[in-house]
Amino acid sequence: MNKNILGGILDFIKETFEKASPSMLSMLASILPYATPLPIAFLTGTSAMHFLGMTPQVAGIFIFTLEGIGIWTSAILVDSIVQFIRSKNVKSGIMVGMLLIVMAIYLTILINLNVSLEQATKSISPIYSRIITLICFLPTISGFMNGYWKIQLESKTEMEKVKEIEEKHYQEKRQDKKDLKLAKLGIVPNATALNSDTVQVKIKHGSDYKEKVWVLLDEVWNAEKRILAPSEITERINKKYRAELVNGNVKGFWSRTTKDWRSSRGIK
Repeated sequence: MNKNILGGILDFIKETFEKASPSMLSMLASILPYATPLPIAFLTGTSAMHFLGMTPQVAGIFIFTLEGIGIWTSAILVDSIVQFIRSKNVKSGIMVGMLLIVMAIYLTILINLNVSLEQATKSISPIYSRIITLICFLPTISGFMNGYWKIQLESKTEMEKVKEIEEKHYQEKRQDKKDLKLAKLGIVPNATALNSDTVQVKIKHGSDYKEKVWVLLDEVWNAEKRILAPSEITERINKKYRAELVNGNVKGFWSRTTKDWRSSRGIK
């Protein structure tokens, strides 16, 4: 019994973390690029105020600009790398190379700036300088990962849109096939009659238009002195009454109707 309870608790914890993982990863991807620059920004701002005599407001603008350039450059660099991989375009490759140079220059400036400011404000050891150097790389790493995560989300969204479009086209093709089968049976695909429980397709036959065909034959005979062929009757009935009848299914009935009409009018 105790084992079953423990197993249930562990399964619950496992399912909870599995469901929460995508949201947690999205949260980290959104927060870390802006959180990791804060320690190095604090060091830079403090040193700038002491050595350069900046006010807190000016130092805040300075570190915001400095770290913002790094986040912006790393995000654009990731986008350019992905674009180059997808397109394999030489111009995209040149842009990636240029951005890599810009990123290298930025890191060089950031590291030397912080080390130089710390050395100017107080006596520091080589180990301290190495620690500052390593900390300066953290915002760049988080910026790269943030860009990569955004591209993954965009790819997932594009795949979902493609699947949705494909599913829509598949359903439309299925419906077109059903409508074609119904039309061959003389059924109007979109004509429906509602009752209290179900929706049923209302079937239309050539006999539903017998009187209208007689009127049509009279009109053409009086105006043109000719008798309509079955295909012409189908075309005119469909056009005038939106009947959507298939000529192959009703031409026999039209022939019999035309024969009866001719007999009643005394036309040979």
